[in-house]
Amino acid sequence: MYAQLNIERIIEANPQVVYLITHGNPEDVKKGFMEEMKKNPAWNNIDAVKNNHIEILPPHLFSTNPGTNIIDAIEYMANSLKATENK
Repeated sequence: MYAQLNIERIIEANPQVVYLITHGNPEDVKKGFMEEMKKNPAWNNIDAVKNNHIEILPPHLFSTNPGTNIIDAIEYMANSLKATENK
């Protein structure tokens, strides 16, 4: 189950990174989301968008229950967050 997102709460939280799960081509999806986010004034002020910290999560780890890959999924997130901190 995935949580419903509320744009007002996202803006209030001002995330440093936005993670997306997609079933399509990751680069096309990221490009489309970035274009939409940059057009929307609400998203323009979020640090993740300003700093281009939009990440597509690997579908084999995140689009379904990772099950036995849970450790790989957690390590992926930890490494991704560390990389973002260092940018």
